[in-house]
This record gives sequence, structure tokens and C-alpha cells, in this order.
Amino acid sequence: MGAYSYYDSKVMISMKSANSNNFSESDLVKEWYNIAIENALDMVFIHDNEGKITYVNETGVKESGYSGEELLQMNPAQLVPPEYYGIMTELQVKRLNGDMNVFFYEMEYIKKNGERIPVKVSSSPIIKDNGLEGFIHIVRNTSQVKKTEALLSAELELASKLCRIHNINEALREILNTAFLFTNVDCGGVYILEKDTNDYSLKIHHNLSREFIDKISRLSSEEKGLDQVRNGMSIYLSESEYDGKINPDMMHILKDKEKIKSFFIAPLSYKNEFIGTLVFASHESQDITETTKIFLSLLAKKAATTISRIKAEEKANNNDIKYREIVESANSIIFVFDNKGKILSMNEYGLSFFGYKKNEIVGKNVYDTITPKIESSGRDLRNLVNDIHTNIKEFGVHINENIKKNGEIVWIYWGNKPI
Repeated sequence: MGAYSYYDSKVMISMKSANSNNFSESDLVKEWYNIAIENALDMVFIHDNEGKITYVNETGVKESGYSGEELLQMNPAQLVPPEYYGIMTELQVKRLNGDMNVFFYEMEYIKKNGERIPVKVSSSPIIKDNGLEGFIHIVRNTSQVKKTEALLSAELELASKLCRIHNINEALREILNTAFLFTNVDCGGVYILEKDTNDYSLKIHHNLSREFIDKISRLSSEEKGLDQVRNGMSIYLSESEYDGKINPDMMHILKDKEKIKSFFIAPLSYKNEFIGTLVFASHESQDITETTKIFLSLLAKKAATTISRIKAEEKANNNDIKYREIVESANSIIFVFDNKGKILSMNEYGLSFFGYKKNEIVGKNVYDTITPKIESSGRDLRNLVNDIHTNIKEFGVHINENIKKNGEIVWIYWGNKPI
């Protein structure tokens, strides 16, 4: 069955054949229990009271990197980094003091190649004939869980950073750096679709040779496979899959020139608008895990959203700049005031006309500067500000008396528009 044990008769690991003549119901239960343990996805170790490993299942052998025979010559402490010896001693003291409960704890195991893996351990005593016979440890490799947690945390941190970034290149650089920090990809870039030519332009890149960049800085929309990406599909290829999947020239560049072992392309789309592609690759690894693909796809969505948001901000800023240019160049008085009459802004022509400097009038009330409360004709203007804000239909256009800084009285034809 692939198990490694010194004790074929142990209750936990009985290996009796189902064809045995004296095979009892109890034996059947034991046999199925053994099958379950041996095929468990978790590592299972059993050691005696002296700490000698007496059993390890196949998962334990595979995960540790040791052979079954090697493990049966070892002590559990040899699989644990020194900084965890304190935990092991504490648990051993509890056992010696009669605590036979199941212990749950987290630590690390060291594989034969020196790699550390985070694990969760369930440790139980083995009781036989009212005596302590040893301990069984069920050990779960939590590397993937820890990595997923790290990726989720990285995604949240990235989202927070992107909200404060208002430059597309800076935002894309942050996204690329996040991918390189938390996955096994080591190079990549972002292509933006140019609507006038329908070609792809490399907007930003990382860890690619100058020769490679010169060859792939612009890609035709006819490039093999890009139609799939434009239709919303991601592409993943390892080096062994290049042939027939990409153009021969591109395969030569990727495989022979840049030595790319694998790459992943994700579409950049926002509200059904295709923006471009996010490309990640590795010079070292031929395998990009499913978890990594999901994470990179999430980064692509964040990139698309961020690009669209920043472009909208830039458009709004440009519109605002154009508006200000129009306002400042207009040969008309243009000013903004709130429902209390406070002047919020005034264009250069208005300032010049009334004879004020900007700091003399902005923030002041219209009734203290350019509008009398009572006209010289006797008309009461004290409700004019409120009337304009509450009844724009009637006060969209009107004429009233105004006052320049030097005291000169002028009549002005006003056109009002709510903001």
C-alpha cells in the first residue's frame, strides 16, 4: 500500500489482507482506516514514546522529500526548524504530566532540500491497553493557503495605492511590481491598443532586453492569438507549447532570443471596452500556477479600471483647463457665488471691470462688494441671491444695478446658470 512502518500489527496501521481467513469485522474497519490514512492528502506521522518515527504515509514521504526508509530512521525534531523546539518541549511536558488531549498548533517543517513549509499540526496520543503507545501527527501543508492569503492582502494593498495614483505609467509600474513580488513571473509589460492604427503599443515594460523590446514594442492586431485576447480570453503558454500557437518569428524571438520559458496574456477591458493587454512571463519557470493566473487576471482588471479612471480624470482636468481658458479670455464678467452670496471665483475681465484684485473680492459677499442691497431706484435686492438660486427659471436672465470698487454705479445684464 505504500506505507512505511515497523509495526504491521499496530491498531492504526494494520496491513492485513482482505483475503485473510480470520479477517474479522474489526479487521475490516482497521483496513479501511489504513486505506484512508495512506491516501490522505495530509501528511501522517506516528512515533513511539522515545520519539522514533514508526510510520509515515505516502503524502508524508512526497512532501518531505525523504524516502520512507530515511524517515523511519529519524526523529520528528529533525523535520522541524530549531526555533520551534520550544513548542515541542512544551507539548512534551504536557504529555508527561498526563495531558492526553488533542493538540493543535502551527509551525514549519523542513524538507530534505532545506525548503521550509508552513504546516498545521493535529497531535493525538495513541492509547492501547490503557497505556500510552505513541503519538500520531496529522500535518497539513498550508503553503497554498498562506500564499492565497498573501495574494489577497497584496491585492487590497495595491487597490489602496492605486486610488492615490493619478498617472497611468506610475499605476502600471505599481501593478507590475506587485506581480513580480508575489508570483513566479519575472518580466512583462502592458500593451495599449491604438484605435487609429489598430496596433498594440508597448506602454511600459520590465526586465526585458533592449533587443527584445525593439522587436516587440509594436504588435500588429494580426499577431497570432491576439484576436482571442481581444475577445476577452486569457492566453497561457509554456515553452513546449509555442510551436503552432504563435507565429514562427515571434516563437524564435521568445524562445531563442529572450529565453522566455512561459508567458501569460490577459485582456484589459473596462465596461466592454477593450483597452489593451497585460503580459507577464518567466525566464526561469515553465509553469505558472492556477492561483497565479487568477491573481494576474485580477491585476489585469485593476489595470483596466485604473487606466480608465485616470483617463477620465485627465479628460475632466483638460475640460476644466479649457473652461478656465475660455472664462479668463471672455470679454464678459464671469463669477461664481453660493446661495449665501459668497463670491467663490471671478475671471480676469470681471476683476478688471469692477477694479478689484482677486484676493480683495474672492471670499467676500456680493452685497459687500459689487451688488447694493437697495438700488438707487429704490428696488430691494436683498433677496436677489436667494431668488437666483431657488428660481432659476425666472432669474436665468435679469438686469440689476451694480457698484464698482471706486463707487461708480453700473447696470449689468446678467445670465445665470446653476452649477
